[in-house]
Amino acid sequence: MLPFPHHCLFGIPMQSTLFILGAGVYSHLQLTLETVQALRSCQTVFVLHSDSRVIDSIGEYCNDVRSLFDLYEDRNQKRVDIYKRIADRVVDVASTNSRTAFLVFGHPFFLVSACEYAAERGREAGFKVRTLPAISTFDTLLTDLQHDLGYAVQIYCAQNLVRNEFVIDARVPLLLFQLTQFENEYLIDDKPQPSVFEPLVSYLLRYFPADHICTMVHSAAHLLETSKLVEFPLSQLCERDDLMLQLRPTLYLPGL
Repeated sequence: MLPFPHHCLFGIPMQSTLFILGAGVYSHLQLTLETVQALRSCQTVFVLHSDSRVIDSIGEYCNDVRSLFDLYEDRNQKRVDIYKRIADRVVDVASTNSRTAFLVFGHPFFLVSACEYAAERGREAGFKVRTLPAISTFDTLLTDLQHDLGYAVQIYCAQNLVRNEFVIDARVPLLLFQLTQFENEYLIDDKPQPSVFEPLVSYLLRYFPADHICTMVHSAAHLLETSKLVEFPLSQLCERDDLMLQLRPTLYLPGL
């Protein structure tokens, strides 16, 4: 008699599990023990991460590690379409496994749309979807800025802030993420020109004075790299060429 497949118990199909995981921010050093435990239990791990050290590290816990970066080869696609294709690939393979993982940079549910799509598709396909906590760019920014923002902080995607005209309370510190995606729905190869932020600056000037000192923050993401901070007046956001836009930084505005 043939043995039952791995996803069956006494011939009855079991519910497959899809893990949605994050590697943290600083190379492979911020993988949590909980995440490693999940990776060890999986038959296939999909990785959406540019650091080869992370991919090599995942290979220590699972024999079948697959990069998803080939889906980025067509630079003419909108990001949202690529994220959906990523989710489809992960879920298609997950249907043949008892446990599959999808691992991304940072925290899986902090500004990672592909994870949202994968979780949604997984539930639609009848999988048990489990998401584990990870270190996000918000966590690393707290240490980079040396501020405890737990008492009050406003967080926005820069594009959503302007598009939806969300009201800002200028008394409360403000963090703006995904600056380099501002007014761009496609993949980003080069750093944007600062002039693209003119609508953002105009919106922020409704609430903050032109000389309000902001900080552009990039958290270290690779071994031997250090975090970088650049302070400047808000009015200069559209003019300066030293704001590290190629590193996908975050803009911090302290409260008035």
